Amino acid sequence: MKEGAEKEPNDRLDRRKFITGAAALALVRPEKAESSEISFNILPSNLSEQRLELQKSVAIASLTKDIPNDPKFGYLRSHVSHLEQESQMYIPSRVELGSVIEKGRGAINELASHIQVGRYGLFAYADANEKEKSRAQRLYVLKRNDGNEIEFVKGYRVSMSESGFGNDKDSGKTPLGIHSIEGGRRGLFGEVVSGLNKHRDMFNHFVVGGKDRWFVKSFGERPAGEQSSDVAEVVTDQYLLKGPNTDVARGIRIHGTNRSGALNADGTWRSFLGGIRRSGGCIRMSNVDVRDLSLSGYIAPPQSVDINGDMHGIHTPVMIFATETGQSAIHFPEDESSHPKRWVHPTETPQAAAAEEAKIEEAVQTQKTEHPKRWISPNK
Repeated sequence: MKEGAEKEPNDRLDRRKFITGAAALALVRPEKAESSEISFNILPSNLSEQRLELQKSVAIASLTKDIPNDPKFGYLRSHVSHLEQESQMYIPSRVELGSVIEKGRGAINELASHIQVGRYGLFAYADANEKEKSRAQRLYVLKRNDGNEIEFVKGYRVSMSESGFGNDKDSGKTPLGIHSIEGGRRGLFGEVVSGLNKHRDMFNHFVVGGKDRWFVKSFGERPAGEQSSDVAEVVTDQYLLKGPNTDVARGIRIHGTNRSGALNADGTWRSFLGGIRRSGGCIRMSNVDVRDLSLSGYIAPPQSVDINGDMHGIHTPVMIFATETGQSAIHFPEDESSHPKRWVHPTETPQAAAAEEAKIEEAVQTQKTEHPKRWISPNK
């Protein structure tokens, strides 16, 4: 039976039954390993499709608000109509999560031990088979609801290293294991937020708000003759990772990209995320999705922001996991990556549903007129 073919009431009524079998993980927290063992229950997402669409709309409105009202930014505005297609956020199905948990249970255990109650962690999943670059690649948001419950809140299709996975310095590979977000920067839509010193001639230079800023020249396919460099693709927002075997100098980031996809000849969108590995070691997301990480509260607030707008001391835990070479790969059919229709409780009336829709529309309109709160340096 397909995931969407389940009876709708059972999708919510049996949610906690998901903790049994392959989805039940035993976790020993490092600081309490000698005295107690905590059994973590892994639950599927409780996020509704309505809430997901609201979060997407708010992120898109934030990016649109970022674009200065000036004709020279017209090429950025022309891409706005594609932001809905560019976003790759979704609610993972039980079929998908069952496979991911079965293969990555040890890594999920370790990540869970670093998530505080009520907070979030990020789980990057990929397949390490070097013979085929087209493999499932996801970034999942995990929330620790209480002392022994972890929820897979949301998924994003992402793209990791073209060279595969490994912790060797200067390998160009995506590192594995537990990491922490040590810092980052939230820029304007399409703004280059890393690696400007050696590559400024590759970007458009504009003065915005009295400050020099650099923006990518295009979105979609790389124009013929353009210099090939991953630096050009660290745009909009970025978060710097640090791990036991990953120094910050290695420059591994979760970031937005101007190469998230392109239009086909028939006008349909072809995503570059979720399938073929394309990066130089980083985790690429769509601009909508990387903005959603902060707006939805999945990235912890920074401890400080310097005069350049760089954030420091975020400390959100991130686990990067890949199946071993030769292990059977997980391919996610689109019908399994989409969440089944949200079950509506019998007591939820059409009037209540209409009221929820009104709240969503009001939130979107508010986001369009009010710029989201930004982190301001204490020195300003």
